[in-house]
Amino acid sequence: MVQINYMIDVEFVMNRIPEEIRDGLKVIVYHGLRLTPDQLLRMETDVGMKYPRVTLHRVQVSGIGTHHTKAMLLFYRDNTMQFVVHTANMIERDWRNKTQAIFTTGRLVKKPQLIGLATCAFERDLLEYMSKYSHHQEISARISQYDFTGVKGVLVGSVPGRFSGVEKNKWGHMRLRSVLRQQVEISKACIVNSKIICQISSVGSLGKNSQDWLRGEFEMSLNAHRQSNYMASSKADLCVVFPTAENVRTSYEGWSMGGSLPFKETSYTKQAHYLNPLLHSWQAAKSGRDHAMPHIKTFTRVSCMEEADVISWFLLTSANLSKPAWGVLKDGAISIQSYELGVLVFPSLFEVRGPGFLWRN
Repeated sequence: MVQINYMIDVEFVMNRIPEEIRDGLKVIVYHGLRLTPDQLLRMETDVGMKYPRVTLHRVQVSGIGTHHTKAMLLFYRDNTMQFVVHTANMIERDWRNKTQAIFTTGRLVKKPQLIGLATCAFERDLLEYMSKYSHHQEISARISQYDFTGVKGVLVGSVPGRFSGVEKNKWGHMRLRSVLRQQVEISKACIVNSKIICQISSVGSLGKNSQDWLRGEFEMSLNAHRQSNYMASSKADLCVVFPTAENVRTSYEGWSMGGSLPFKETSYTKQAHYLNPLLHSWQAAKSGRDHAMPHIKTFTRVSCMEEADVISWFLLTSANLSKPAWGVLKDGAISIQSYELGVLVFPSLFEVRGPGFLWRN
């Protein structure tokens, strides 16, 4: 098992593994816990004594970057594997009383032995993402044994660095822009009355003016699609879903839930004049999750049609609304500070006829 996350409680994870295989299971953990050298040594010593087959790797990032990806690779005794992207830290409070989301490939079988190279874009993108980690060779070799051709989704990841040329479109919001422009077709009927809904659990420092980043380069990426001939008229309304203080107060966790929804007062004050008109409170009565605060991070384009709402694309990701997560354009390059990973889905991946996914209330 390979666990890739920001925060991880090894005891919490191991206690959820069936007892009959727990002691013999090899576990590799990549985490981004912000610990002092003494704290890190203590953690590694304690884990090593209790779980000798668990290997911990702390992923180093510079500046205000974070190793924020939330994913896992599960290799089973029947020679299948499963790749999972989700939105929760591997700690108990993230899996109790919060709204989270998971994308899974399902069980993947091994390729025929004659096939050694990557056989589809999803596998190539996953291997390229894993190559950004130290000690990844064994894991990448295992991944390469499995058949990803049936996976319906496109990986959208971020890794720290400055990327230009062809590399610029591989990571961050430029990766999202590139995929939407190349693969996502939106009919003219769906352009009208469409919204892009950003549902996040953290908001960073986005700039003093809306055009500095949010309503500039980032919104341009969110609005990308294949029909560039009427791009100017295809701008969707931007909505940001973020819990209010009242949402938090009446949540299952009460005020303590606020610790999982970071939004600095200084950032809010600087951005309030353009962010307030975009903000929408958390509501989830139909699913019974009004009081289960969102730690989920999703971005989607929805069009209001007569027969039903239509989803043109949907992204589940670890990335919140921040420049370190998505990157900033400057001098023809994109600079990214954090590790993130998400999966984008859209109708043509599923050969759906019509303008998009139908979302009936």
